[in-house]
Amino acid sequence: MNALEENPERSQGTPIMEGKSRKQPPDCTSACAQNCGRGSDFKKQRKIITKQLVSIEMILHVTEYQADVYRNSKTEKKSMQLFPQGVVDDVNYDGSIKSLLFLLNYRLCSFH
Repeated sequence: MNALEENPERSQGTPIMEGKSRKQPPDCTSACAQNCGRGSDFKKQRKIITKQLVSIEMILHVTEYQADVYRNSKTEKKSMQLFPQGVVDDVNYDGSIKSLLFLLNYRLCSFH
């Protein structure tokens, strides 16, 4: 049983790192000590338990290209503007998407 289970009113862990700046946890005042379970019976130890929460932000960037279609009235031949190199299908994925899918597939398949 951990300290949180023993005393459910004890506060959760305090974040000390955000980005590259380090934040120190607040000092425990006497009022806080009664509320968070660090009263007179609890003595601060030299041990610090560190846990990290890692998150990722993904930004989806979609560029849509459009091309006008022209038809020759004499030959009925159709023509259109050229799309950029690599844009050949209705939906095209660049190397970053392909790499992400490869890594997800590799990691998920390696656990089976």
